[in-house]
Amino acid sequence: MKIKPYINAGNLTPGELRDWILELAKNAEIAGWGTGTSVRKLQSAELSLRSVMDDLSPRINFLGSDQIMRSEGHSSEVAEVLSTLRITFAVVRDIQRTILSLISQLQEIDSRIPDESHREHLPECEEQGQGKQIRDQ
Repeated sequence: MKIKPYINAGNLTPGELRDWILELAKNAEIAGWGTGTSVRKLQSAELSLRSVMDDLSPRINFLGSDQIMRSEGHSSEVAEVLSTLRITFAVVRDIQRTILSLISQLQEIDSRIPDESHREHLPECEEQGQGKQIRDQ
């Protein structure tokens, strides 16, 4: 026999208690979905960051080329722009690497969760508000 949960409602009104239970149930359902949706969103973000780096790289290479001679005044402006671009590239690269690490960690978490067969969630439909309709069919 399983022990039934006990909820101490404290001084919550019936409406506040209902809202709290609904929020708790929603979070419990989301917790059972696994991390697939988050992984896909992180993969998309990582791809966007890679695109930013692909955009910045030729600019940095061109402005940093030793083969192009510039006047002293122009040189300092270019050096300032180049510094900003390099810093931006480095930060974007660090974020991209962090995202790749997080993706691996989330996938590892999902692989350790027992009994994934209980998940009825369809993330691609849930994002469009269709998940409940499909599950109810």
